[in-house]
Amino acid sequence: MASGTLKGEEADPARIRSAMLAQRRTLLVTDAPEVARAVKGKRDKAKTAVLEEHFRAASDLQVRVRRVTVYEQVGPAEET
Repeated sequence: MASGTLKGEEADPARIRSAMLAQRRTLLVTDAPEVARAVKGKRDKAKTAVLEEHFRAASDLQVRVRRVTVYEQVGPAEET
């Protein structure tokens, strides 16, 4: 069902995890650390956990108060 907004509707944490793990790369656009809010919601915590456990930052660029990070999924041989 369409949300009727520009933001859309997010899936539950388990579906987010599954969708992220199905991708080789993930692009994350966030606020720069000095203005970013703490991660609080279940969905955002799920995203952060998947990135920390299964991905590594391939590139990271900050322009003013925005940060763009490209994450690449780490294979089993690369995990530490």
